[in-house]
Amino acid sequence: MKKIYSLFAAVVLAATFNAQTTVNYVWANQGFANAALITTGNLDANLSYVAAQNSSTTAPAYYNSGTNFRMYSDAAGGDGNSFTITPSAGNTITSLTINAVATYTPPVQYRINGGAYQAATLSGNTYTISGITAGTSITFRNNVIGANTQLRITSLGVTYTSGTLAVADFGKAKSDFVKNTFVKSNEITFGAQAKDVKVYNMFGQVVKTASVKENESLSVSELQKGNYIVTGTVNNQPVSQKILKD
Repeated sequence: MKKIYSLFAAVVLAATFNAQTTVNYVWANQGFANAALITTGNLDANLSYVAAQNSSTTAPAYYNSGTNFRMYSDAAGGDGNSFTITPSAGNTITSLTINAVATYTPPVQYRINGGAYQAATLSGNTYTISGITAGTSITFRNNVIGANTQLRITSLGVTYTSGTLAVADFGKAKSDFVKNTFVKSNEITFGAQAKDVKVYNMFGQVVKTASVKENESLSVSELQKGNYIVTGTVNNQPVSQKILKD
């Protein structure tokens, strides 16, 4: 029993100080005008980006036709348009997926924290970059050589972890996040709108996911009695709370 409680304490610590957030950035939903040049912006409150032309003759831009972000090539040397994502202090990017348009999938290279470029893995229309620790930046570029193939991106998926939740902030977040930490009615009631809600059991396994509105309840009737950790994102801040289901 002591070992189980030690493991649960480790889960509490991980959930508190390493909350995970996944951003799905769909270009068609951002309100860009047709042929708008893309230079700088934000994927969310913790992720900013810079798009660069590099050695290509054409700057990166968004087009309504196909609703995609176009990154152009440098056929001579492979230094085509690039896109750099920078996490805010205390956040670390752990994976990136680039969803592209069929036939517009040239070789793509990426680099972590300004290091050497390496090839991204392509499966179907999706490039996947995982198992990374990008605390400073991640950059990817159109790397096709000897051709003018555009990289046309429909959406980006970025997962990052945060270790910036201070103890004092955690105490405040508890009152705003989960209102009933002792769950008697098979429902968790939330005091604030929360995205990416996850419920972890004492073994660190995700047993429930949701997004909720302020004062909305989430049924956990299917879960056994016991201790759980609830994590989520409130006002772009990762929060977590321990609950006991009776």
